[in-house]
Amino acid sequence: MEPPNENRSLLSRLIKGVAANGFALAVTFLSIVTIPFFWHYWGQELYGEWIIVSAIPTYLTMSDLSFGTTAGSQMTILAAQGKRLEALRVLQSAWILVTLASIAILVLILGGVQFIQL
Repeated sequence: MEPPNENRSLLSRLIKGVAANGFALAVTFLSIVTIPFFWHYWGQELYGEWIIVSAIPTYLTMSDLSFGTTAGSQMTILAAQGKRLEALRVLQSAWILVTLASIAILVLILGGVQFIQL
C-alpha cells in the first residue's frame, strides 16, 4: 500500500480553501447587489424594517459575550492534554450558560415588545 501523497493533500486543501473564500465573496457581492433591488421595490421604510428584523438574529448570535470562544479555547487545551471529560464539562457548561442567556434575552425582548406602540 502506498503512503498518502502530502503534496496532493496540500493542493486539495488549498483548492478547497480558495473555493470557500470565493463562495464567501460571491455571497457578500450578492448581498450588496440586492440592496438597490430591495430599496427600489420595497421603498425606504419597508427596507429599513427588514434591515432591523434581519439584524436581530445576528445580535443574538453575537450575544454569547465570547463565552463560546473562551470555551472553545479551553476545550482545545484540555483535549490536547488528553482531558476529554473536562473538555466535555466545559462544553456542556458553556452550552447551558449561552442557552440561559439567550432565553433571558428573548424574554426581555418579548417583554419589551409589549410596550411598543405600532
